[in-house]
Formats: sequence, C-alpha cells, structure tokens
Amino acid sequence: MADSFQGVASVIVQPGSNITRTFTFAACSSATANDGSIPYGVTIASAAVKAFKDGTDSTDDLIVSSSTTTLVVSVRLKYPVTGGNGRYSLEIVLTFSDGQTEEYDFNRVYAMDIT
Repeated sequence: MADSFQGVASVIVQPGSNITRTFTFAACSSATANDGSIPYGVTIASAAVKAFKDGTDSTDDLIVSSSTTTLVVSVRLKYPVTGGNGRYSLEIVLTFSDGQTEEYDFNRVYAMDIT
C-alpha cells in the first residue's frame, strides 16, 4: 500500500494537502519471541495520536483524524497552518486488548513546500 509507513521513510506534508499514513504494528509470533512491535496474543483496542513541534502540542494543527483496527493505526494529516514548515513528531499511545498501554514515537514528519 503506497500510503503505509515503511519504517525508514519520512512523511512530508505540503501546503494545501491532506494525506493519510498507516502504521502497522506486527504482533510477536509467540509469548517468548521478540519479533514484533506489540505483545503476543493482544490486538490494538484503541490509539491516541498527538503531534508535537519543538515540544509544543500541535495536534489540532497537524492531525485531521485517526482510526484504529486490530493491528493498524491510520492518521490523516494536514499542512499545519499555525506551526508552518518544520519537523513534527507523532506520539501514538496504543491501548491493547488486555488493557496495557505502550507509547510509540515517530519523529520524521516534515511540513514543507517541495514544489
């Protein structure tokens, strides 16, 4: 899927654009394996997504919406009119089906005009 997070790529949000990026969190293959990003036997019950620029909460300026399925978080981003160009980070706090929570940070969101 072209709009999926690939693990090493940056996300670029341009003026006038709305883009959706999906983050897939693979579950560990067994209770003793360390081969996934979420624990074995759980799914994502919910996700809270926030955005920050230089430590300042920019959630309302950058994030349009977010949604969750069992192992996927989708985030719709818009160009941040107030914050403008620069590097943003996403904080994704997952709540798992067993009630535990875990935070994931993605620090490669860039707002810029590259035309």
